[in-house]
Amino acid sequence: MERQLDATGGSYLATRMEELGVRLLLGRTTKAIIGSESAEAVELGDGTLIGADLVVVAAGIRPNVELGRQAGLAVNRGIVVNDYMETSHPDIFAVGECVEHNGVCYGLVAPLLEQGKVLAATITGNRGPVYAGTVQAAKLKIMGVDVFSAGAWADAPDAEPVRFEDSAFGVYKKLSLRGGKLAGVILVGDTSDSHRYMEWLRSDADLTAQRRHLLFPPPAADAGLDIAQMADSATVCGCVGVTKGTIIQAIHDSGVNTMSQLKDVTRASTGCGSCTSLCQELLKAVAPEFEEEATKLLCGCVPFTQDGLRAILRSQKLRSVQDVLDIYGNGIGCEVCKPALSYMLDMLWCGDHEEDRSARFINDRVHANIQKDGTFSVIPRIRGGVTTPDELRRIADVADKYKVPMVKITGSQRIDLLGIKKEDLPKVWADLGMPSGQAYTKGVRMVKTCVGTDFCRFGTQDSTSAGIEMERRFENLFTPHKVKMATVGCPRNCAEATVKDIGLVGQEGGWQVVVGGAAGKSVRKADLLITVETTDAALEASELFFQYYREHANYLERTYDFVERVGIDKVRKDTVYAPEIVREALLDRLRKSKARARDAWLEGQTPVNPTQFLPLRPIEELR
Repeated sequence: MERQLDATGGSYLATRMEELGVRLLLGRTTKAIIGSESAEAVELGDGTLIGADLVVVAAGIRPNVELGRQAGLAVNRGIVVNDYMETSHPDIFAVGECVEHNGVCYGLVAPLLEQGKVLAATITGNRGPVYAGTVQAAKLKIMGVDVFSAGAWADAPDAEPVRFEDSAFGVYKKLSLRGGKLAGVILVGDTSDSHRYMEWLRSDADLTAQRRHLLFPPPAADAGLDIAQMADSATVCGCVGVTKGTIIQAIHDSGVNTMSQLKDVTRASTGCGSCTSLCQELLKAVAPEFEEEATKLLCGCVPFTQDGLRAILRSQKLRSVQDVLDIYGNGIGCEVCKPALSYMLDMLWCGDHEEDRSARFINDRVHANIQKDGTFSVIPRIRGGVTTPDELRRIADVADKYKVPMVKITGSQRIDLLGIKKEDLPKVWADLGMPSGQAYTKGVRMVKTCVGTDFCRFGTQDSTSAGIEMERRFENLFTPHKVKMATVGCPRNCAEATVKDIGLVGQEGGWQVVVGGAAGKSVRKADLLITVETTDAALEASELFFQYYREHANYLERTYDFVERVGIDKVRKDTVYAPEIVREALLDRLRKSKARARDAWLEGQTPVNPTQFLPLRPIEELR
């Protein structure tokens, strides 16, 4: 990072990275990569050996000048151009990362846009505007740490540095002044004022009168002054080269009122995200009906959004709830964040993670649904609502043996045994000899079916067989919230597939796959995902949506809220209409999770811990 940071700024960044568990070896050279068939270790110049399964070599970028060289153009590090973007040949022009202007090669988008404007004027006969070079700036987010640097910040005899450091918060700021004007800047940990410093660098303004307030300006009487001082040509988003003028035009022409709309229309803030605060300030200042979208953190114990946490868990390869709480949270957690983190780890690593039983609800710890009197409800899996006389006899025998207070037919075409004592659960499951119906957890509940083609005179598709196979594919998997499904053999919809999380609706010659339905306090008709000709294609479309929901929904977000939030068009684009490689990756991750899933009731034979099935003690005893 020596081109972006001085030694002090680099040490602040290094400290933060080490706190995240990264070991840094600086000032070293690589002597050799050890291994015959694959990487086994890296040998450093001082003889140190570091074991390695994967070696990544990052060598930076180099201008591609071969075409210019073959054309006989003047080439140094890049193809040499003048202020009009002309090469050494008067009829050949060049812009972008391959060019060298006044000895400088640029590797960013913003300089290319400035060069392009000059080139457009030159080749259309409006020669006059010149390219005077771009103030080099880098705005980065490195492992969650914001970093910004621009201009000539290095110490020099004529430079006057202005610094601020706070090691507790990991904030470092350095301004370099020359002759009363800003020459360079470094910001680590807090880059909120980067746009202000960029304006000063571009305008070459005399800052003598503001010297006392360069790092911490006084409260502004005019809250929109910073925005008003920016020229329309000023770049707001350096990643994709979006200017202030472009954003204002989008607000007026496209009716942009929110950050989500701004991202869709202009792509601003879709790169590193460091310009988000400035974009929001622009929206506040210009949009007539600005709507601030609240950033919902998971909870106070782990102050990150769920999207942010998924990115952290994936990039840092964290596999236990306690590791996440120790590194990114308060080390303790609560009943809100621990189950959510437990689900995220299970989903991201397809079940290959360190399960923390304390992070699960009581229902998940004993695999039954607790009732208000402290007893439990047991619902065995009856796939598609189809059972046998033998299963019914076993259920009846268990009800008699354990004096079950109530045996109820559920709305999901299953049988519920209510009022079972906690200490009896393992014996009940053993006597039933049936798999868990998962009626107690945030997971796959059931697939409700109609009679289908075997007996019904209206049936056009075999909904019973399709529903049973659908249930087999998804059972025992965790999801952000409970998932209820249904298959119906014709549009008469006897099993209410159109108000389920996932539904298959039989048609003449095929199936409609619908998603995001609801039949609770608010009823929502499911959206059509796709129409297919075969049962296999319908099941695969269901799998694609199911895994996409598992990976992208917020914890405790039902499918109907998820589909409305994301939009059915995007859901289709990312699942059934996605390229084959994307679809196969979704299905592969689902299959890996399914391969590691197991019937939870098997724990009754060997409890996870001695207290798992001990009877609940009355509150009076605890007092």
